[in-house]
Amino acid sequence: MRWKEWYLGFEVSNASSPRQLSTPAFETERPHELKAQLVRAAIEGIEAAWSVNRRTRIVHTDPLINVVHNPARPEEFEVAEYYRLLMFQAWDMLAGRRRPDLGGDEKYLDIIGANLSQQPMAMR
Repeated sequence: MRWKEWYLGFEVSNASSPRQLSTPAFETERPHELKAQLVRAAIEGIEAAWSVNRRTRIVHTDPLINVVHNPARPEEFEVAEYYRLLMFQAWDMLAGRRRPDLGGDEKYLDIIGANLSQQPMAMR
């Protein structure tokens, strides 16, 4: 039997957002802990897939967001920057750049995909 390539997709960052309607069962006041658990699960899932077929390709899709502060309110800059950087947090965890205790490594970032929401978001 010839093995074909498999493609597995993970959307860690978006799934861990307590504000996402797609994950009401995971609502929490500790979204960073939830994201860490989802990263651990993604790593275990990747390793399980690779144990069956080493040629499995891993696709990580997370939303791209552009968070900017209102120029009339410069005091919002730091908050906007914080939320802008959150979009990279899951990928950084998977790569081991952030929270190395999770076991991340660059090898887990195989294919990066991005979602772009049709619904605009604004800081209020």
